Amino acid sequence: MNKKNIIFTGGGSGGHVIPALTLCKQCKKHDVNLYYIGSYDGVEKGVIEKEGISYKAISTGKLRRYFSLKNLIDIFKIVWGVIQSYFYLIKFKKKDTVVVGTGGFVIVPVVFAAWLQGKKIIIHEQTSRIGLANKIASYFATKVLVTFSSSIQFFPENKVIETGYPLREEIFIDKENFNIKDLSFDSINKPILFVTGGGNGSFLLNQIVNELRSDLLERF
Repeated sequence: MNKKNIIFTGGGSGGHVIPALTLCKQCKKHDVNLYYIGSYDGVEKGVIEKEGISYKAISTGKLRRYFSLKNLIDIFKIVWGVIQSYFYLIKFKKKDTVVVGTGGFVIVPVVFAAWLQGKKIIIHEQTSRIGLANKIASYFATKVLVTFSSSIQFFPENKVIETGYPLREEIFIDKENFNIKDLSFDSINKPILFVTGGGNGSFLLNQIVNELRSDLLERF
C-alpha cells in the first residue's frame, strides 16, 4: 500500500502557520509523507523548514476587499502560483493525496490547482472573522473545518464541520512532573503586567508597550 501524501499550505502570519505546524507534528507520528507549500519569503518558510518538512515556495498575491491597483498586479502573481502549484501537485496520485490549507493568500493558488486535479481538499478557519482567502478556497474544498460555531454560517452548509482549534502539545501541563512552586513569583515585588494580542493588533500593542516601557517598568 502506498503511503498517503498530506500537503499543507498556509502562511502570511503565525496565526495560519502555527495550527498547520501543530497538525504537521501530529501527522509525523503516522506513516505518511509530509509536504508544505508556502510563499518565498513568508514566516512559514523558516518555521516549516526548521522542522525538516519538504517545502515548496510559490508565487502568491493578496486579493483586497477594496479597490486597489495592486490587485491587478497580484492577480498575475496568483495565476503564476496556480501554474507552479499545478505542476508540483501533478506528481502526487489523487487517491493517495489530501491538501490541507490553514489560511493566508498562499492557499488560494494551491487549493485551486488541487481542485483542477480532483484532489481532496480540507481547509481550517481559526478565527470568528472569516478570512477572504479561506472564503474563496471554501468553494473548491471538500471539507471546511472551523474553530467557532459562529463561523459555520459563512461557509457552504454541506461542507462545514466545527472541530475547534488544533492545540499544541507544549501548552498542556505534565501533571506528574508539575510543581506549583515552579511558578512562584515570590522574588518579584511589583505587580506583573501581561500584554497579549493577535493579528495586526499585536504589532500595534508591541509598539505602544515599547514606547511606554520606561514608565511601565517603574510600576510593573
